[in-house]
This record gives sequence, structure tokens and C-alpha cells, in this order.
Amino acid sequence: MRRSIVRAIYLKELRETLRDRRTITFMLVLPLLLYPMLIIGMSRFQQNLEKESAQRTAKVLLWGEPAPGLLELLRSRNFDVAVNQYLPGGLGERLRMGEFSQFEPYPDAEDPDADKKMEELRDKASNHPLAVAARPLVLDRKTDAVLVLLPGGAKDGKQEVMILFDSVRQDSRRVRGRLGTALDEYRKQLLRAREESSGLEKGFTAGLGMESRDVAPKLRRSGFSVSITLPFVLLAISATAGFYRAVETTAGEKERNTMQTLLCAPVRPLEIVVGKFAAIATITLIAAAANITSLGLTFNNVSRQMSQGSSLGPSQYVLVFVVLVPVTFLTSALFLAIGVFAKDFRDGQNLATPVMMLTMMPAAVTMLPGVEANMYTVFLPCVNVALLIKALLVGEAQPDFIFLTLVSSAAYATLALLFAARVFERENLLTGGKDTFRGLFGFGDKRREVTPSMAFAMFCGVLVLLFYGSTVPKIDIRFLLVVTQYGMILAPVVLAVLAMKLPVKETLSLRWPGWRPMVAGVLVGLSAGSAASLTLRLLPPPESLAKSLQKVMMLDRVDIPIAWILFAVSISPGICEELLFRGFMQGAFRKLGMWASIGLSAFLFAVAHASIYRMMPVLLLGLAIGWLFWHSKSVLPGMVAHALNNGLAVAVISVPAIRDYFVKNKLQFLPLEWSLAGLVVCGVGLWLVVSRNESA
Repeated sequence: MRRSIVRAIYLKELRETLRDRRTITFMLVLPLLLYPMLIIGMSRFQQNLEKESAQRTAKVLLWGEPAPGLLELLRSRNFDVAVNQYLPGGLGERLRMGEFSQFEPYPDAEDPDADKKMEELRDKASNHPLAVAARPLVLDRKTDAVLVLLPGGAKDGKQEVMILFDSVRQDSRRVRGRLGTALDEYRKQLLRAREESSGLEKGFTAGLGMESRDVAPKLRRSGFSVSITLPFVLLAISATAGFYRAVETTAGEKERNTMQTLLCAPVRPLEIVVGKFAAIATITLIAAAANITSLGLTFNNVSRQMSQGSSLGPSQYVLVFVVLVPVTFLTSALFLAIGVFAKDFRDGQNLATPVMMLTMMPAAVTMLPGVEANMYTVFLPCVNVALLIKALLVGEAQPDFIFLTLVSSAAYATLALLFAARVFERENLLTGGKDTFRGLFGFGDKRREVTPSMAFAMFCGVLVLLFYGSTVPKIDIRFLLVVTQYGMILAPVVLAVLAMKLPVKETLSLRWPGWRPMVAGVLVGLSAGSAASLTLRLLPPPESLAKSLQKVMMLDRVDIPIAWILFAVSISPGICEELLFRGFMQGAFRKLGMWASIGLSAFLFAVAHASIYRMMPVLLLGLAIGWLFWHSKSVLPGMVAHALNNGLAVAVISVPAIRDYFVKNKLQFLPLEWSLAGLVVCGVGLWLVVSRNESA
């Protein structure tokens, strides 16, 4: 082997690599920036969580007779203590009679059978009547922990204490630790007081005996142990499978010059991107299913070998696969679009790898203790799916959170697919050329109409903007609703129409339809809500949702003028939401046909209201308003119907006579005869606009 030749080839390859800016960026710049940002950001985030948890007022239920000075000590240590609350009467009597004894202490770690004995003690404690009574209270977050004081301390001076907590929930574990610290301080106070006294009885030197038990069931504990790493691993491995296929089918084909051959065939760019996207998504889903199956079987096998019994059932793994579908579509479409910009396969890897890291690394938040799924993370791409998987595995996923996570992930996937379709329309990119950002997105182009894809993109963008805008806590709710409607729903529509240089009146259907459609809008607005309420009898919403809607309808204040409430809750949504969903979106869907345009706009209208419990009533209202829009060719009747529908809901809550009628008769739903009458009136209104159209 000639060393001079090896040296020459080595230096040549090294020079070519160092001349490639993208390689240098990925090799040096990205690691120097990405990892410090992630590590420092996560550590500071964790520090903030710890600080917030330490300062948070912990909710504790105290069952039994409080020892002297204990309540004062706990409350001085930032505990909100409720004495004997939620304690069943029969159980409380048994507790006072001294029928319950302290839990057996855990065995020493040196004991060779410590793990087996510990699991037996856990199972025994989980069936304890006090643990059974405390479990739903802790798991439903009515309290962070339950502190049980057993009677008998007056006899020997030793107070027996039991702490019931949830080991899966970080806040509950922290409260258990804080309680232990506070009780230890209380024990030291007792010892000091007794050392100063005389005539000590047996047990006084102990002062306090404490045992704690985890009330989380075995299935929940098993799910938690898996949920720490499983979401991130699944997202990362699944995305990797689609990553290589996407780069191969775009940059690889450009390198082999087969992309040009495909463009010469009688196929459309949209057909190319959909076919490639479907193939990549299928491969990614197969990889996800294989990983879920393998991890599930492995974990269950390990659990059985450790004598912990079966951990998670097949249904939970199936749910995990279902929630992976939208994020799989997102990454597949994103990698497909990014791969087109590359010159060859290596360039495609350099471009797509940072994108994969930026989309996958945030999902590592599931490994941070205390980070849970909530309404503030539901619209963070990839993070929301990772936290939802974690919630599913520990049995904490709420229906609304599942619904909003799937909706937001589908919205991001739609935007990514539209972006990929736009990229594939640029033939100069597909053949190895370059394009500008302005040319890629067509800014400044004169368009004659809004296309369905543009309507979808507008919906997705407004949905994300609407959610994050509505979660800003510092804005008074009186102004938050108005800012949301005009700044986050109407403003994007108007800006898009002006940017595309479209005629405003024609694009948004701002035309006078005549008096008959307007009367039809009044009839529909007065009756559609009561008719749609029939669906609530089939799917009753939880009480918490009804209370939150009432707070929104009244702007959470009692001193606000009714005129302002009607403007914010009734008139503004009637104007802004109708211009978006009917004027802009249904107008774009018109070319799809009557039923498709009405149904699609109504469905998106229902999805935007962000509640699975309100889905059917809002969908039916959207169908009725969409019918008015289609036959009147104007957005004005729908505005009237929408505003009247919301105004009636405000009237039911704010008008004393109507409110008192519902309270007096204890009505959970509208009376059936009211709903049936509303159904008839709504039908008359829908017929009226059709008859006008036919006569015209």
C-alpha cells in the first residue's frame, strides 16, 4: 500500500468535506449550539418546576384526631389541611374506635427476599380500607396526599401516622417528602418537650411512628415506569425509519437522475407527492407498530420474570399506536419536502438530520420529572403526542386532551403536507435547481380565487394562533375574547385576502342576499341551538365544562354591562368566525360541491371549538349555517344566525327570569318540547332560503 496515495486521497476528501458549509454546520455548529440549549434549557426548566413545587400550597387531607400543635405546624409549612373531609362516616367511626393498625414496615435492603416481601406489603396495603378510600381522592387530584392519624398516642405517647400518596404523580411524591420533613420536625419538638418533663412513659422517646404507602394501583405504576422513556424512543425510532426513505425517494432519485424521468411521465406533481408521502408514512407506521409490539412484549416479559405480574394490556398499546399516526404524517411530509432541496443523498442527510433532531428532541420532556400533559402543551408538535402517550400509559388521559392533541397534530401534518405539495410543484427544485422563498410560496402572485388547500392552511394556522392566544393569562377576559376574535381569527383572513390581492367583497361573499334569507337567518339563529341540544342528551358534557362555558358567557364577572357581554360573546363571533369558516373557507370549498363544502366547513367549525363534548351541537349548527351560506351566496344570514344563537345562550345565563326557571326546575337540558319546537322552526328557516333560491 502506497502511503502517498492514501495521504493524497485523505487530504482530497477532507478538503471537499471542509468546503461543504452544510457539513460543517451539522458537524460543528449544530452540536455547539443545540446540546447546550437543550441541556441548559431542560435543567432550568426542571429547576423552575422544583422551585414552583416547593412554593406551592400542598393540599392534604387529615383523617383522625389532630395531635396538639400539628395542624399549626403543617399550615405554617404551606400545607392546606382539611380535617376529616371526604372521610366516609363508617370508616371514620372505625378509625376513632382504633380498629386500624399501622402498616408493617418495609424489610431491610439486606434481606435477600426484600423485593418479594416489599411487593407483598404493597399489595396488602393497596387493599387496606383507608387506602381504598384515599385512592380516588389522590388519583383525581382532589388532594396531594392523605395523612392518617391513628388513635392511641395518649396511652404510650407515640403517635402512629400513615401517609397515603401517589408515587406516579411528581407533586404527590414531593408532598409526601415535605410531609415527612414536617412530621420529623414535629417529632423533634415532642422529644424536646418531653425531655424537659419528668415521669416519661414507655414510647415517649420515640415520639412519632410514621409509615407511608403508595395508593397507585399496580397497572398505573407499571405504566409510569414505561412512560418515562417509551414516548421519546417510539417517536425517535419511528421518525428515523421515515427519514431514510424520504431522503432516498427525493435526493436519492435526483442523484440517480430518475426524478427527471418521473417528471416526463403524464403525472401531476400532487400525484407524485401524495404517492411518495403515502409510501413513507406506511413504512413509518409499520416501524412504529413493530417497535410498540417489541417493546410491549419485552416489558411484559420482564415484569413477569420480576414477579410483578402483567403490566399493560394490548388496548393501551393500540391507543399509543393511534396517537402516533398524526405525528408520523407530520414527520413524513416534512422530511419529504426537505429532501427535495438537497442535491444528492448525502446533502439530503445533512439537511434532514437537523430537522429530525429539532422535531424529536423536545419529546424528551417525558423524561423530566413533574412534566405532565396539560392544556398548555396540547399544541406543541411532537411534545403533545409524547405527553399524551405518557398520560395514556399511566391512565390519566382526558377525552378533551386526547381530542385536542389529535386535532393539533393533524393540523401540523396538514400544513407539512401542503408545504411538501407546494415544493413538488416547483419543477426547478425537482430537477436540481434552486428557488427563492418568495418564489416558493408565491408571495406577490396574483391569484383569482382561494383554493381548498389555502383554506386548510388558513384553518391550521388560525387554530394554532387561536389556542396560544387564548391561554395568555395576563389579559382581562373582557378584552381577551375580543382580541381573540378580531386579532387571531379575522385579522389573518383579511391579511391573506389583501396579500393575495383578491377582491374582498367577492372573496368573503359580503353581498346583500335579500330579506327572505335574512329572515331565514333569524329563524335559524333563534332555533338551531335548541334543536342541536338534543344531542347533549346522548352525550352529556361533564359539569366542569358547563361551569367553564358559563364563566366564558358571563366573562367571569358580574359587574360587566350586558351590552359588552353580547358584543364579546355574540356579535364578535358572529362576524369573525363566519368570515373565516363560511366566507373564506366554505367559499374555497364551493368547487367541491354543495354537500362536501357544507360538511367540511361545518366539521372544521366544530373542531375549532376544542371540545369533544360540544362537537355534535356545534357541527349541527355549522351545517345549518353552511346551508344558509350555500343557498343565499352571502355570509350575512350566517352572521345573524350565529350571533342570535350565542345571544340566546347568554340570555339563558344572564336573564334572571330564565335562569331562575332552570334552577327552580333543576333542568340539566332544555325541555324536550322546546328542542322539538326549535327543530320545527329551524326547518322552516332552512326551507325559506331554499324556496327563495328556487323562485329566483
